[in-house]
Amino acid sequence: MARTKTQVRNSKASPKKSLLAAKQQRHQHPALALAQKSPKKREKPPTSKGKTTAQKKAKERPRPGAKALMEIRKYQKSHELLIPKLSFGRCVREAMNCFSGRDLRITAEALMALQESAEAYMVQFLEDSFLLTLHAKRRTLFAQDIVLLKRLRGRDDPCN
Repeated sequence: MARTKTQVRNSKASPKKSLLAAKQQRHQHPALALAQKSPKKREKPPTSKGKTTAQKKAKERPRPGAKALMEIRKYQKSHELLIPKLSFGRCVREAMNCFSGRDLRITAEALMALQESAEAYMVQFLEDSFLLTLHAKRRTLFAQDIVLLKRLRGRDDPCN
C-alpha cells in the first residue's frame, strides 16, 4: 500500500508510536474497529403522502406494447442488417453445397447483396401478411395469414 504525505509526516514525528498504532489496528477485532469509527449522521426518511410501501416500491411500468413500438421505431430508423452476417453466410454456403454437391465459394459483395435482398423480401412478406391480419380484424399474426398470402402471391413468388 502506498503511503500518503500525511502518513509520512506523522511517521517522522514519532516513528515508534505510529508503528505500534498501525500494528494494533491490524490485529484488532472487526467489531471493535467499527465501534471506534465516528457514527455517520442519519438522514431522515422521506415522508409518505398517503402512499403505502407497496406503491412506493413499485416503479411505473410501461404500457403493454410500448417496448415493441420502441423496437419497431429503432429498426425502422436503422440501416443495418437484422440477420448476423456469419450465420447467414453459413446458411447460404450450406444451401449452395446441397444444390451443387461440391464446395463452392462466394465473394463478400455477393453475399452482402444476397442478404440485403433476402431481408427486404422477408420484411415485405411479413408486412403483407400483417395486412391480412388487420383485414381479419385481428392484431395477432397467425400462420393461416402467411398461408393465405402465399396462395395470393401465386406460383411465381420465390417463397413458393
